[in-house]
Amino acid sequence: MKKTSKFLIWITFLIVITQTITAFGVSAPFWPEHDLEMVPGDSRIVELNLQNMVGDEDVEVRAELVLGNEIAKLKKNSFTVKSKTYDTMAELEITIPPETPLGERISVKVEFRTIPAGGEGMVSMGTGMNVGFDVVTANVPMSPKDGSKFPWTITIIVTLILVTIVISLIILKRKQKQANNQALTNFK
Repeated sequence: MKKTSKFLIWITFLIVITQTITAFGVSAPFWPEHDLEMVPGDSRIVELNLQNMVGDEDVEVRAELVLGNEIAKLKKNSFTVKSKTYDTMAELEITIPPETPLGERISVKVEFRTIPAGGEGMVSMGTGMNVGFDVVTANVPMSPKDGSKFPWTITIIVTLILVTIVISLIILKRKQKQANNQALTNFK
């Protein structure tokens, strides 16, 4: 009898737990050893990506700036991350004062915590995660957005040249084929 009741309690517990599973996550374009480099006096918005890809429930998330208050501020600190989405952005505005010396390293850290949706008498647990990176002052910013500019004009020109060559080859082959067919007709 005791084994059966323990078994039923575990089964009930597992059913309740599996229906409340969520997988909240945060990703950032910068991380330790991949710093954000900025020029003194510059200002920039860094987007932190909030995701909720597992579960069928929306997640309420609260953000708090833990480190870097002197240069960073959150545009909002409360977010609703819809179920099955990965595109909710938390905007972090970073402004480097003009008098900041070059080579200065300032740590920025944002803490995200889910706000459990529970009624009275329920025990609920939230999850939390931190996103942190360093902002380094430099003469020229070398951030991914600046460093990843692709020379689209060169790509377009090369593509047009290749298309022109392919079309020319096709026309040349057709003319040769017509000339061969005509020569065969004249030969007979």
